[in-house]
Amino acid sequence: MLNLFAANIHAKLGDLEQAKALISTALEENPYIVSAWLDLGEFYLLDFDPGGAWFCWDIAWRLHPDHHLLVKISTFEQQLASKYPYFF
Repeated sequence: MLNLFAANIHAKLGDLEQAKALISTALEENPYIVSAWLDLGEFYLLDFDPGGAWFCWDIAWRLHPDHHLLVKISTFEQQLASKYPYFF
């Protein structure tokens, strides 16, 4: 769990590579942490890698489709579909 906290600190400091590495280490130990997959997806999005972001978010959805943290991603997806319907 400490890796998850450290990852968010590194991300806020702009060190996305270290943040992704720390989250990946945490997920190697426990791949069922939905919030870690969500954070990792956000780090990929901040790093201009939407494919990597959606890959992580899809894993989070498969792990726990009703998780309350997924509302944020669902809302983001709806906004994108509304603004750019030709992509969806």
